[in-house]
Amino acid sequence: MNKKIIIILLCVIVLVLGVYAYKLAFVKPSDAGTSQADSNSEPAKFSTQDKILPTDVVVKVTDNGFVPDSVTVKKGTPVVWLNQTSSFVWPASDPHPLHTDYPGFDPQEPFKNGETWAFTFDRVGNWGYHNHLQPSMKGTVHVTE
Repeated sequence: MNKKIIIILLCVIVLVLGVYAYKLAFVKPSDAGTSQADSNSEPAKFSTQDKILPTDVVVKVTDNGFVPDSVTVKKGTPVVWLNQTSSFVWPASDPHPLHTDYPGFDPQEPFKNGETWAFTFDRVGNWGYHNHLQPSMKGTVHVTE
């Protein structure tokens, strides 16, 4: 009897984890109703790559990783991540999956190919980050005075 309960519980856990993984990998943010801004809501947090200025510090997210994987900026400088992958990306502060080393350095959802996300660093230090959807993809932002 106890063996059956354990097997049922394991099956439920696997099912829940599978649904969560599916949503992270395949459900577009707009499908979830969280990233499309209407006229009464706050502006969308993601932009298209044509909004990148020549003076912006840009990190390209490719299928092979962050390019460059390390940038140095002055405090108060925004860094722009440009998705050039074949899927969604989600750059966020280390450690995975908590993103607590630099609270706020987390778009809270993935963004698609051709879109950008910017974050302004207002704290001096070396800030490691990763792609939340592929945690082995890592980078560092060095922030100076």
